[in-house]
Amino acid sequence: MALLGPMMTCAYEEPTCEIGLIAGTGSNACYMEEMRNVEMVDGE
Repeated sequence: MALLGPMMTCAYEEPTCEIGLIAGTGSNACYMEEMRNVEMVDGE
């Protein structure tokens, strides 16, 4: 959920935003993907 904030903040001003990035002590990134390209993985 931490990456959702930066992506939504950017998308508020730039509707075509599809990437979120946090760079600090650690680095994290997320991006939007078409659901048809996402494969489900069965857990244990």
